Amino acid sequence: MKSIKFGAKFQQEIKNSPSKDEVRFRCKEMLVEALKQVNKRIPPAKDVFKNLSYLNPACVLSQTSKANVVDLPFQHLITSAIEEQYRKVNFVNWLEEKAFQKNGIPQD
Repeated sequence: MKSIKFGAKFQQEIKNSPSKDEVRFRCKEMLVEALKQVNKRIPPAKDVFKNLSYLNPACVLSQTSKANVVDLPFQHLITSAIEEQYRKVNFVNWLEEKAFQKNGIPQD
């Protein structure tokens, strides 16, 4: 239990407490439970970042290496409107878009 680093402020606060071992134990239990709750509510990082490279503009705009919608990350956020936009993105003339008229399309 003493190997857990709760921080200097924590150590200072419980320094003179007669029940410091109990406080440390309860704090550890609270942190373990908090971690369990976070893991229940947030997808694991590997799922969040899986296939993130498919959102690279070069991939999205590619005719040959564009990913299928089902392979894109953040599946829980994809609606039919987003899916439709993803399918049509290759048909937009990006040089006509205001953001790219002055300097063209970035290549990096």
